[in-house]
Amino acid sequence: MKKYSYTLVLTLTAISFIAQNFVLENKQWNTKLVALGMNGVQSTTEIHFIEGDSLHNSVPYKKLWISVDSLETSSLQGLLREQNNIVYFKQNNQDEGILYDFNLDIGDTAEVINLFTDITYPVPIEVINKELVNVNGIDRIRWELEFDGYPDRHEYWLEGIGSLNGPIHTAYWYYMTCPAWTLLCYYNNEEIEYFNEIENTCYINSLNNSENLIDKPIIINPNPVHTGKNLHIDSLLHITQIQLFNTQGKLLKTYLNPAKFIYISHLKSGIYILKIISDPKKSETHKLIVL
Repeated sequence: MKKYSYTLVLTLTAISFIAQNFVLENKQWNTKLVALGMNGVQSTTEIHFIEGDSLHNSVPYKKLWISVDSLETSSLQGLLREQNNIVYFKQNNQDEGILYDFNLDIGDTAEVINLFTDITYPVPIEVINKELVNVNGIDRIRWELEFDGYPDRHEYWLEGIGSLNGPIHTAYWYYMTCPAWTLLCYYNNEEIEYFNEIENTCYINSLNNSENLIDKPIIINPNPVHTGKNLHIDSLLHITQIQLFNTQGKLLKTYLNPAKFIYISHLKSGIYILKIISDPKKSETHKLIVL
């Protein structure tokens, strides 16, 4: 099982080496969205990814997509392009604005946009620290930001990953107080390169009213399980469906009216999520570790 490390190795006022690009395909950000609903505070996961090209006024962009249903469907969130370590974001018919400026040094100020604003009402930022950190074995520059009028609100950018609030969520709270976003995981070519150890998961979903916790226990054995073996599901409930997800939130397989054993011999080593559904449309989730 992998360990995810996040270790400070160096603090500098200016850091210069080959930059890690932000706007590339095969990248994915899983972001927790927390909102106040009828049943209290609830959470779900937004998945952003870059795929496909677009051309506007002869300027080439990459398409940014969002999925809120485990990648079963997705919709266009906006357009991205990167030039000289500056990332530009464009929504609908709005003019593009600066989403990230990865050239900034300590003491520099700038104006950036996010999902909720444009160049008409940008967010003023100031870099108060810049340091080299090791994130899951990869050296990245980390910026610490402060915001005009909010000296107690700090935020972090990671080179190639962006805001730890989410890819297009820098200072989202500047224009709203609810909901709230937090980056859970970042993938590059399906490999986890950032893992939020406080949240300790890459996928959360409690917004669906049908996803209430089952009051009778479901026992999964063995867990962890060695690759090539199968799982035994023990429960007094009538289980109608088991869904198997990877940590990116992608649905891998659905077992309908499963027996006491489910066959997972095809799975590689890693962490998976089992969503177990019983009558009357209740469900719970379990983390599955395959060794």
